[in-house]
Amino acid sequence: MRRFVNSSIRRFVDSARENGMRRFTKTLRAGVLVVAVMAGFLAAEAYEPPEIIGEIEGPEPDTLWFASDFCCIGDQNGDGYDDLLVGHDPYIDGNNHWVNKIYLYNGGAPMNDESDFTWSTGEKFLSLGAFIVYQGVLVPNDPAYIMFHLKLRQVVHDQNPVFDLLFYQAGDSLQSEPIFRLERPDSVSTFPGQGRRQRPTDVNGDGICDLIVPRRMRGAEPYPDYLLTTISFLDIFYGGEDFDTIPDATVRLDSLSGVKGISTGRDVNGDGYDDILVKGWHYRSLQISRAYYYLILGGAPVDSLPAIEIVSDHFENRKMEYGFSLLPDVNDDGYDDWGIYFWSRGGDGFYIFFGSDEPDFEPDLELAGHRRLWADDGDITGGDFNGDGCGDIVGCVSAFNPENSEVFIYFGSRWMDNQADIYIRPERDYGAAYEMMGYEIGAVGDYNGDEIDDFVLRSRPSEIDASKLYIMAGNSGWRVGVDEEERTPVSPVELIIKPNPFNTKVDFVFNLDKKEKTTLRIYDIRGRLVAGLLDRTLSSGSHAVSWSADGFPTGLYLVELVAGNNRQIRKIVLIR
Repeated sequence: MRRFVNSSIRRFVDSARENGMRRFTKTLRAGVLVVAVMAGFLAAEAYEPPEIIGEIEGPEPDTLWFASDFCCIGDQNGDGYDDLLVGHDPYIDGNNHWVNKIYLYNGGAPMNDESDFTWSTGEKFLSLGAFIVYQGVLVPNDPAYIMFHLKLRQVVHDQNPVFDLLFYQAGDSLQSEPIFRLERPDSVSTFPGQGRRQRPTDVNGDGICDLIVPRRMRGAEPYPDYLLTTISFLDIFYGGEDFDTIPDATVRLDSLSGVKGISTGRDVNGDGYDDILVKGWHYRSLQISRAYYYLILGGAPVDSLPAIEIVSDHFENRKMEYGFSLLPDVNDDGYDDWGIYFWSRGGDGFYIFFGSDEPDFEPDLELAGHRRLWADDGDITGGDFNGDGCGDIVGCVSAFNPENSEVFIYFGSRWMDNQADIYIRPERDYGAAYEMMGYEIGAVGDYNGDEIDDFVLRSRPSEIDASKLYIMAGNSGWRVGVDEEERTPVSPVELIIKPNPFNTKVDFVFNLDKKEKTTLRIYDIRGRLVAGLLDRTLSSGSHAVSWSADGFPTGLYLVELVAGNNRQIRKIVLIR
């Protein structure tokens, strides 16, 4: 029951400050009085921001774009801590040579900020560290693989580059040379997708990890390929004893100039096969492009066409062009979910799509996020960050102005709402040195060995400062209140509350489809019952119940409506 206190108070204050003096008085009435009375709850009830258990910066002095990709690769050395793989875009060193490196950081409590192993290649490759993916075990009884994406340098200016995928052995016996190489000379791009969004995936349900590799058709010379390319593909290589370099399935992605990222390792339709979320772009000119998203359902075999697709401008005045991810089951209905960051002139946030037998691209929940006009990027990831067995969501919004960088944590449950349970302003909560934290997010794993998921935040690079990575610890103390472990079904009964916030009296209106045993109760922020408004069998139709809060202190309360086997919980705010 103890939810939303910290984020509610901070949002009241921030909203008043940022909306200007014209709205200040109105915001004050609905918020500052609540802040004053609820301040006493903070010491015992507020959720503290996550602890930073590791800070990693590029070991080389000139690696401005350190951590261009990063991913969790599990516990490779068997010490009980998950490990982190970090790459960077290539750069030219003091000897005018290309430098290409990838770094391994073993987990720990605290986590070491010095690389434990480094991979490097020769000057001919441009992007060893640009994109990295932990593939898991592709061949039974063989070690797990780490895949690096490389682009052969263009020796001749108009020559198309050659793309290679290098596979290195994971585990406690790391090797500096690849086990094998997958050459892709016929592809303009084999962008494997950001490793921070991916988990080892089994799309055909045989219990062995599979390899997912995008590619796209070439454009016609002498025009840039992305202006004429309208079709991309997703090649799928099934893991197993007969694993080879010939695709076992290919998915056609119409209208894409190229795949810009994929997210894997979740089952959104509950059929036992992992599914794939793909993001790509279609360029209509040098200045005009649109983002597309495809959901590809796993199967045996995988269908050659995506199950559903959506264009970024499907929702009027809202663009979905940045962060996206498959998510764990955040509403506890047995299906994994997915989310996409959106932005608009009125602010931005995160669309959450709940999984189902027949998933679609109509958002089921819109998470409140950034409320300023000048956000530049947003990202999203998911894991169980409070150890309660239900998926949670972390979103971040970044801007060149450090004051506009924010991080949001939303705890999942069957009655998950759209408000952040933990709201982080890096400069305010951690200090000026952390003001750019929150540019990208992902690589979920247990880096400190406490059996609770942690996540990694990347800071925005600037002209003078390279990116850094921050390992943020999950916390069992974030678990929500005493009744939420019951996980009762989401209620189809709409509960209307008016007014909210309220002064003295509030009305609850709901409609029943059939005769049901119904209860309506009020709890305080500590989860203690303060009022039982209803406890009897009601007929079908509309019903209204009022609560007079005379004698109750100003603050946040929770309303529980139970009708038959259906239940929902809502928040109300009493002000004087």
